[in-house]
Amino acid sequence: MSRARSATISVVSHVPRSSSPTPTTRSQEPNGVKQLKDRHRRMTVCGAYDGPRFQSPPQPDTESIKSTTFDSPEQCPSSPAWSFISGTSSTSSVKSVQFSESNDPMEPGQYAPNTPKPSPKPILKHREINNARLTSLFDVEAPLMAARAAIDSVLHALVACLKEFKAPTKLDFSATTEQQPLILADSITNKPFTEHRCKLAGLRLKLTEIPTHGDEVLEEMHRAATAAIDQALKRMNEYQPKLLKMAVMESRIALDDLLDNLDDTFQLQFSSELDFPAHSNKNGMVFLNTENNKRFIDQLRKLDRLRVWLEGILTYGNLELEQKHDEAYTAVEDAICDMKRHQHKLWKESIAAKALDKLLQSVNAHVSEFEYPSTLDFPANAGNDELSLLPTAKNQKFVNQFHVLQRFRDQLVKIETQGNEQLENKYKRVSSGIGVSLQKLKSHQRDLKDKHSKAYGPA
Repeated sequence: MSRARSATISVVSHVPRSSSPTPTTRSQEPNGVKQLKDRHRRMTVCGAYDGPRFQSPPQPDTESIKSTTFDSPEQCPSSPAWSFISGTSSTSSVKSVQFSESNDPMEPGQYAPNTPKPSPKPILKHREINNARLTSLFDVEAPLMAARAAIDSVLHALVACLKEFKAPTKLDFSATTEQQPLILADSITNKPFTEHRCKLAGLRLKLTEIPTHGDEVLEEMHRAATAAIDQALKRMNEYQPKLLKMAVMESRIALDDLLDNLDDTFQLQFSSELDFPAHSNKNGMVFLNTENNKRFIDQLRKLDRLRVWLEGILTYGNLELEQKHDEAYTAVEDAICDMKRHQHKLWKESIAAKALDKLLQSVNAHVSEFEYPSTLDFPANAGNDELSLLPTAKNQKFVNQFHVLQRFRDQLVKIETQGNEQLENKYKRVSSGIGVSLQKLKSHQRDLKDKHSKAYGPA
């Protein structure tokens, strides 16, 4: 089999200019024409040729297409290449035609028909090397990019956290003591402040977990972010003692005002009389809402408000405030106790007054019904000074009257006057009524005994 030979013959075809009156400049040429001119691409057409064949080196930029016969340029496809060949440009076109001895088409990259294409392995190998280099570079850059993104996310979260937070005007230091200063109570007032501090601490912890891989840029970013978080925490730690100082000052002013109000309260005098319910059984702690009780009730309410006010004043472990607070609390409690004692005393006096009035009425009622019989049964051997009576039915009613007066006297002894002058006067009237009635009974008994002695005495 003879060795195939091919030759490439460059044919320059001069095509007449376009009939357009205006010459076509390079800027007005179609993009396809510009590309053909710039690249100097050649079109290869394979077909039969009877002439001499020449061997020429392969052209790397040629393209192999099947031979097609066109009668005229107008029958060619409308493309920039054919437009250029048909003479729409003022320049001449060059056609590169490749022939082979066997009239077989030659694919791009072939040096002869029916020969294998060069192996693309070297190119693929070069690409694999480049891909390996890119992968290795990515393996180095990926951790740095991830760390940079993590630090940026912490900074964005810090900015958002600082924008959302509003510094409180006061905090609840009710849990603060001398042993544990600046301790915040778990309350709604402190919740925004404590949550903001927890967020900053969380960002600080998250930042410490981000590695810098020894990269100077990352280390600088890490230091800057850490400093920003630490500065925010420092501002919070400096702001908290300021609020505590303000709270201590407010407590001092409140205690001074309370003591002034307490002095005004002590200038009031206790009522000399109060109105209690008719059947009060709660030690006098309940009394009627009458005009007579109004001043006393107002005073009790004022003391109770002062006590509630005092309970709301915190000392925060401050020794001066604690001393003032104890003094004020003792004064308020003593005043309330004095009021209650006075109230209890007035209640007991009212009970005593009612008891004396009731006892006096009973004494008068019973005394008015006493009977003084004309005769009584005396013992036969009774002496002149003895007022004993025999236990007979005749004497029973008279003797019972003595027992009634004795019961009245026993009741009177149990009633306490509490040093009240009015009660003492009532007490004396009741005692006097009992004494007079008793004396009257004894006098009547003595008179009857004298009569009995004269009638039944020795001859």
